[in-house]
Formats: sequence, structure tokens, C-alpha cells
Amino acid sequence: MLSIIPQRIATSQLPAQQLRLISTSSYSLSGHNRWSKIHRGKAVEDGKKSIRFSKAVNEIILAARRGLDPANNASLASALRNAKSLDVPKDNITAALAKAAGPQGGDSDEVRVASTYESIGPGNFPMIIETMSDNPNRTAKTVRRILKDRGGFTAPVAYAFKKIGK
Repeated sequence: MLSIIPQRIATSQLPAQQLRLISTSSYSLSGHNRWSKIHRGKAVEDGKKSIRFSKAVNEIILAARRGLDPANNASLASALRNAKSLDVPKDNITAALAKAAGPQGGDSDEVRVASTYESIGPGNFPMIIETMSDNPNRTAKTVRRILKDRGGFTAPVAYAFKKIGK
């Protein structure tokens, strides 16, 4: 077997113009590019968008339980307008409507219950708190704890409000 071994040339034998550096970039710039500057901000924006989409979908599900026709259900029409203004994808909206339709239209494993709590908040102003949860007992405890921590309490205050719309 014949092998070719390159001859080594001493650097002192080469003229100065022929000596070159192998790499001109420094090690401190390794791994830094445009994506490394963008991805952190993109992750934050994607997280905010996900929260907005989830809230819009939950609002649609709650409103659709009262009726699936937006012409007869003002809260559903409002929820759909809100979702479209937030640029929620059409697939997410149709999935939310199917989920609200029940066992015929979609996944009914998770049952959400709407609850209303009347309370007096800090500064003695009346509040009506509307919630939607899969566990109403946990939600009631959480609402009471939040009110207590902020100087409020539950009390009948519905007489101070007038319901407008459906």
C-alpha cells in the first residue's frame, strides 16, 4: 500500500504574504445569530396569544351552552365577534362550538359549570363575579379566599344591578 505523506514546511521558509490565519472569527461570537435574539421575544408573544385564544374559546363555549344560533344568542354573537377581533383561528372557533354542542358534536369529557357570586369588595362596592369552571367547589373556595385577602366578603348585592340584554 502506497501512502502519500505531505511534506511539512517550516514557517520560516515561507514569505510573510503566504502565511494566513485559518479562522478570522473570534470564539465569543459563536452561536449568536439573528434567531437567538428573536426567539425569546417570540416565546413571550406566543404565550400572550395563547392566553388570549384560550379566554376567547372559553367564552364561546360558555355562551354556546345557551344556544348555538348567534342570531338568537346575543352572548354567543358577542363572543364570536370578540374571537374574530383577536384573530382566533377558525378551526379553534369551530372546535369550541362542537365542544359546547355536547356528546353529538364533540368531546364532552370536561363539563364546565358557570357560577355567579355576589360580593362586597374593598371600599364597600358591590360586585357580581361570573366564573366558569370544571370544579365549582374549588372555584367557590378560591373566590372567597381572594375576597378575604383583599378585604371583601360575599353578600347579596343583585338588587343593586340591572340586567340588560339576554
